[in-house]
Amino acid sequence: MLKGALLFMAPLPEHRDPLVYPSPQAFRPQRWRAGEPAPRQYEFIPFGLGPRRCLGAEFADLQVRTTLSLMLERGLPGLVRPRVDYGMVNGVTAGPQHPVPVHVDRPKWTVLTGSVTAVWKPAA
Repeated sequence: MLKGALLFMAPLPEHRDPLVYPSPQAFRPQRWRAGEPAPRQYEFIPFGLGPRRCLGAEFADLQVRTTLSLMLERGLPGLVRPRVDYGMVNGVTAGPQHPVPVHVDRPKWTVLTGSVTAVWKPAA
């Protein structure tokens, strides 16, 4: 690498590398369970790295966990269409090219609410 050259990191190809994630296109949530081999450092980089890491990474993580908790209270979501087409958004980020409609099956379990869901639980 030449001194002063620009270096760009591309998380999308890294996250789809079959050497890092076997069957990267397959929906396999169990790959993130405890006891499964975890990605090594710099193999999972959704928010970048180092001093230029996304400032909103901690908030995004909290938002995803809260949203999933609230969604699961209502049931298990499923895709209406079996395929989601991804593309570049604003020339920088990968995302769905079209809205992704989902349906929700009623839960078959009892929900225990914690402090976050008690505050944000929608009115019945």
